Amino acid sequence: MRRHQARVRNGRKQTCRVCSASRPLPYSRSDFGPPPSETASLRHASEDKTHYWLLGFAVLCVLLAILFYLFVAYRREIFRLGAMATVKHVHQLTRGTKAGVAVVAFISLSLFVAFTIAPVPVAQKIGMGTILLLAASSWVVVGSFLVFLSARWQFPVIGSLVVLAIIFSLWNDNHRIRTVPARPVQRDSVIAAFEKWHALVQKFLAPHPLYIVATEGGGIRAAYWTGIVLGGLQDANPNFATHVFAISGVSGGSLGAVVFDALVAENDGRSYEANAHEILSRDFLSPALASMLYPDLVQRFLPVPIAYFDRAQALERGWEKAWSDRMGNDRFSRSFVDLWPDDSQKWVPALFLNGTSVEKGKRIMTSNLRVTDSFFDVEDAAVKLGPPDEGATKVACHIPLSTAAHMSARFTYASPAGRFPDGTYIVDGGYFENSGATTALEIVTRINEWCAFKHITDVDPKIIMISNNPRRPPIAPAKAGPEKARTLSKPETVHGRVIFYFSLEDRDVPLPLGWMLSDAAAKSMRGQWNFDGVVVRNKTATDEISRTLPPAAP
Repeated sequence: MRRHQARVRNGRKQTCRVCSASRPLPYSRSDFGPPPSETASLRHASEDKTHYWLLGFAVLCVLLAILFYLFVAYRREIFRLGAMATVKHVHQLTRGTKAGVAVVAFISLSLFVAFTIAPVPVAQKIGMGTILLLAASSWVVVGSFLVFLSARWQFPVIGSLVVLAIIFSLWNDNHRIRTVPARPVQRDSVIAAFEKWHALVQKFLAPHPLYIVATEGGGIRAAYWTGIVLGGLQDANPNFATHVFAISGVSGGSLGAVVFDALVAENDGRSYEANAHEILSRDFLSPALASMLYPDLVQRFLPVPIAYFDRAQALERGWEKAWSDRMGNDRFSRSFVDLWPDDSQKWVPALFLNGTSVEKGKRIMTSNLRVTDSFFDVEDAAVKLGPPDEGATKVACHIPLSTAAHMSARFTYASPAGRFPDGTYIVDGGYFENSGATTALEIVTRINEWCAFKHITDVDPKIIMISNNPRRPPIAPAKAGPEKARTLSKPETVHGRVIFYFSLEDRDVPLPLGWMLSDAAAKSMRGQWNFDGVVVRNKTATDEISRTLPPAAP
């Protein structure tokens, strides 16, 4: 399990660390907005009976568990059965026992094959709860058979399998990062990309707003909220994406950012927000769970790694299927670099998907741009994936688009650590910093420095921060002086940078953290992106952003 643990300061997800840098920086966890009494972590209304229903259901489950235990413990007395005999030979089993074991074994084998060949459609049809129960029944049958063998052979079969699994783990890791065939690519630096963007927006009247988006991690909640916010802004003004220079994403926020970029590249004429909703409101947990409990579990006891048993692939293929079902093409399974074709005149925002190095605890960035010359203490995923004899300009992230999103979203156990060709590992970007603000700050600082050096005065950099945790205050910049109770009622200007905030409230239902979103939670989130509440001011931010953009063509 050491491969899954990033060596960071306190071994768990951390929030924005830019306040620890040597120069004054605008982001900090020291002042995240309103005090607890006024935060977006508002509990549900008193008339909401969901909490009581859940408590009642929990009590019922405890009572049923007690009854089941009593039934198992005293079933022989209840049904007046004879004393339990120790079985040492198969022929001692009754015909009914043999038939029952054979049926469960057949079902277990069938599920193993199904979850290996087609984990996404099969698992989504069955559902997470059923998968858990079927896996438990499979373990009971297999475990009982191993206990039977141990008793017959007078040999610790289960203990031996555990020892073999530990030994095989030294070389049977099947979680290698997926790749696609490489093609020649010339990656730009941040400044070279900025120059191209600057030339592209000259068709609009100055000043030109340049947006850097930072979207924090949080599983499917972060992915869905990011897709809804960015898609809604694009629907409100089609010039929005052209003025988004880059998106810095972490974990689920990276998935939402990738979906938005793919929608911009695709542009099928339908609502961006509706497309994001249809793609990201699927059940992505069941395929990953099914693969984890069946083929990926069996892999632990095999001496040879089998890539097809990797549960990370099940999660990525779930995203690919969701995209294909909605958009009718395979863009999400094609190469990450295909989002930016060399001959395209359309601007697609640059992506900076932040992961964490297991061995070094630093950021590993997956991007279409070179990152080594603009960011502090960062490893370039393209360099780690490419041939060792090529430079940072020629290498690129030749990986599926779904894998690129997953590079930032590999949180322990739900997703395995991804293995690079050099044997090092990448995990969730939230282990280093969960808001994406560090990378966003470095991008906007580099652009500001270049504009000052080149005397470029018609560019107005701004930052959009997308927070998805309704149970803590939204991220806000650090300011000198005493803390004051406030709401994020308008954009804030800190060190000359305008920052817009989008955040969530727990309004009707709790908004979960995971890879599956209920219809009620999706509906609640979808209704908040253009909404002003007690604390959140998403509509105000939307109106302010639209006001800064060139008007849409009639």
